[in-house]
Amino acid sequence: MIKTMILLSILFAEQRIGYIDSDRIINEYEEAKQAKLQIEKEIQRWKYQLDSLKQEYIKKREEYESQEPMLSDQAKLQRQRELTALKQKYENFAREVWGDKGKIEQKNRELFDPIIKKITEKIEKVAKELGYSIILDVSSGVILYAQKEDDITDRVIEELNKAYAPLVTPLIKKKIAVAVIGARDVESKNEKIPETVMQTLTHIIDQIKKSKNLDVITESEVKGALNKRGIPEDRELSESEIYSVGLDLNADFIIAGYVQKRGEAVEVTLSLYAPKNMKKLSQVSERAEKKERVQEAVQRIFEKFKQYL
Repeated sequence: MIKTMILLSILFAEQRIGYIDSDRIINEYEEAKQAKLQIEKEIQRWKYQLDSLKQEYIKKREEYESQEPMLSDQAKLQRQRELTALKQKYENFAREVWGDKGKIEQKNRELFDPIIKKITEKIEKVAKELGYSIILDVSSGVILYAQKEDDITDRVIEELNKAYAPLVTPLIKKKIAVAVIGARDVESKNEKIPETVMQTLTHIIDQIKKSKNLDVITESEVKGALNKRGIPEDRELSESEIYSVGLDLNADFIIAGYVQKRGEAVEVTLSLYAPKNMKKLSQVSERAEKKERVQEAVQRIFEKFKQYL
């Protein structure tokens, strides 16, 4: 390495040499940061799709194992074929996304090839303006010493981010939906406690939507998204169903949960999700000593949700 650097110093003695830190440029260039976030979101979405396929396979396998003694040979063969097909579907999807030349690799190329081109063009532009003949990359590890004034990294980042200078733009409203509130016991369902929770949530959101800049997704829109996926409107949703419905509704936030009676008391458990980030932001449980106090329990829960909105 030392011999190489000595040779380079002799060869480039008449040239003005500058350098950049490409890692810093990638990390601080706004378009590159947005591309990384987009890829992360896609990966999270694919992970949930893969998990849904896995859960479907496990569910079908457990059903088959429990029913196997009662099945005819022909029915067993048919069910085994279905299980094999589901397993193959799961493995194919994993390979299509994470495998060689898969969706992740394709997405990286799609987003970062144009970014690398823009960075290269800006480096050339800045180098010419400042009179540099050669630009080295400190991230490659070939530079042992260089004067700080020959580092053009900051100038390149500044040039790249000019297009992202702060602009006065109108606030974009975030969309919020109340999904199904399930009942974990027959008594809660018969007494329509889930409906009380949903009505209370709708009322609270309506009161704070202006101050929080929220756009409320209607109950009919939520029901439409549930029906589209064949999900009953009166049962507790799985996490993967919540994300799927939330994405269908283009919701930034979605609230779901369940109620359960314990004697005269009612336990209310609600979760706040960010479907676009595939993330559960918060889960809170509150106890109402009797069903007439359920609204108060919901209000206490929502107070804890406000920090995320």
